[in-house]
Amino acid sequence: MEGGSRKDRPPEYEVMARPLETVVHIAHHQFFVQDAEARWDGQFRNNPWAQEGPGVADGLLGVLSPRAAGPAPV
Repeated sequence: MEGGSRKDRPPEYEVMARPLETVVHIAHHQFFVQDAEARWDGQFRNNPWAQEGPGVADGLLGVLSPRAAGPAPV
């Protein structure tokens, strides 16, 4: 197995390896996912509806796909 055995992996890898779930769709080309165990309060540190890009929040990942690609696969 590439990267050694599971027990040799750093603890932060286990956090990254958890499944993600979609929490909000802004448009067909922008959506947000979070770790299923994270608790997002719905607040962003920026304004994703303005020209500030994808939303930024602890435990939240913003995904922006090309508009021409149509709905983003989830």
